[in-house]
Amino acid sequence: MKKTSITKWWLSPLLIVAMVLSLIVGSLAVLPQQSAQTNGMVLGVVITTPSYGAEIDVCQNFPVKATVTNTGDNLAIDVEAKVSFDSFGAELVAGANPQSLGDLEPGCAAEAIWTLHCKNAGATNIKVEAWDNSGSVYEGGLVKIYQMIDVEIIEPDIDCAGYEVCPSQNFTVRAVITNTGVDTITLDGVDLWADKDSATVTSDPTPNPSGEELNPGDSITITWTMHCDEMADETLVVEVYTNIGDEVPDFILIGYDEYAFHQRGLMVDIVTPTGGETFCYCQNFYVNAVVTNTCNDTITDVKATIEVYGSANLITDETATKDVVVNGENGLLDPGVIPGKTATDVWWELHCDGAGSVDITVDV
Repeated sequence: MKKTSITKWWLSPLLIVAMVLSLIVGSLAVLPQQSAQTNGMVLGVVITTPSYGAEIDVCQNFPVKATVTNTGDNLAIDVEAKVSFDSFGAELVAGANPQSLGDLEPGCAAEAIWTLHCKNAGATNIKVEAWDNSGSVYEGGLVKIYQMIDVEIIEPDIDCAGYEVCPSQNFTVRAVITNTGVDTITLDGVDLWADKDSATVTSDPTPNPSGEELNPGDSITITWTMHCDEMADETLVVEVYTNIGDEVPDFILIGYDEYAFHQRGLMVDIVTPTGGETFCYCQNFYVNAVVTNTCNDTITDVKATIEVYGSANLITDETATKDVVVNGENGLLDPGVIPGKTATDVWWELHCDGAGSVDITVDV
């Protein structure tokens, strides 16, 4: 009897422990479901302004706007949003931070707005996060903006409308770079290039800007020599780079300028017919154009093309495009070669096919 009594005595605590563990495990098993019901709120955060990669001038104020949306099933209470950014490149000038957005019903959204000031050139990361009274923090999209200093191409003369450079001619390009920020910056590179590849850089920049430090308000003038390779409506581009303001050192565009000009050397004038003449049906007539090389250097591979619209056509043996040929002192020059400051004639024979007007153009 005592053995039985003792056995019962030791089994009772084990049963109690088992029951307690069962209750604890059961409680733990239910906790995730209860938590999901309590925190069935998810905040979506999207930065709508500025866009990723936006360019902002140094010393300019710009807005940062973010939309916070309750994408969950439960009420989000006491929602707040906060903007953060790289302090080297920007500073907050308006808007509470964090900013209270109140309570958000499921599916509802609110907008947070701040104003930042662009302090220095470089790349600046901007991030917005939001939370409610549950303590959960939701990070929004990260945007990177590029803050630009002042770059101005001063030569060729920007005020000279229709500035023209002749093929085979060298010309000078100068650009002024000014640090409009509040801190010293280091230049890591300055590039000059022609958008249509019709001109090439033939000299290193003077002075070499790599490693050059610019204090706030300071400027540096960079000079290059370029060569005009062919005729084109060209655009010069000067770009300035640094690696300040980025987590990973890299070339970051912090300023640029563009300058459009014409690379010309040839002029063409139709001298006959002069316009307004009357030709009879089935009559042949000539078109004479004068092509002039306005440059000092010889231009090669010059061709002229006629286009005819209306009731006339080139005669059978005539071609629309032909080499321009110059009659030099010792006879005809090679086809397509026009010495500097030289003019020559190009002829086409046409046939009048019927009544009506005729429009003629000649291009070189």
